[in-house]
Amino acid sequence: MVTLLLWTFIALGAAAVVIVVASVASGQEGGVRLFLDDLRAGVSEWRAHGSPSPTVNPEPEPVDATFDEFFASAQVTDDPYLQVDELTDTLAWARGRATRASRSVRLGRR
Repeated sequence: MVTLLLWTFIALGAAAVVIVVASVASGQEGGVRLFLDDLRAGVSEWRAHGSPSPTVNPEPEPVDATFDEFFASAQVTDDPYLQVDELTDTLAWARGRATRASRSVRLGRR
């Protein structure tokens, strides 16, 4: 149990160091002092209000639309992200490479 706590505190310390180094590298002034001030403010806010209560999201209102209307409104005119011709060429190239590699392995060549 002590080992677990030790590694937990080491991980928290490393995380704090990373946060301080990132804030200094981003050009914010204050460094460790600003980090400790923010940490104290956060802890005091947490103690004052306790743990936050979960927010209740209202149910979304249903939308009456047909599939044709939905797909017509979501239609995109840009080029598709995945080009079938490029994918076919890449798969053919990979199959050729795999075939040649398997032949050379069976024949004992490299």
